[in-house]
Amino acid sequence: MNGISSEAIDLNLTLDIYNPNDVTARLERMDYTVYANDVRLGGGSFEESVEIPPNERRRTSTNFVAQPTSVPSAVLNALVTGEALWSIEGVVYFDTPLGAIEQSFAVNSSEESDP
Repeated sequence: MNGISSEAIDLNLTLDIYNPNDVTARLERMDYTVYANDVRLGGGSFEESVEIPPNERRRTSTNFVAQPTSVPSAVLNALVTGEALWSIEGVVYFDTPLGAIEQSFAVNSSEESDP
């Protein structure tokens, strides 16, 4: 978490993306929704192209800012104390020599592992 205030919840989302194929894949876009303790904080998209060689992993990150006004106080307290359980779900869009691929994903982690 980059920071939390009465005006914004500022996160840096980092995801490892693995290409299990024998051809290079290019991440074209990712649409996602972020949850803390099963409460939806908001959604966003990542639109930077990332080349992922065959059988390799790439790490990518993006900033996400949510408004805390609709977040229950118990969840805000968990964010402040570092006890929030994070989840991110969405869809990634890849371009490959074999054509376009759309893949759903879901990631769960604690705050300690920097969502």
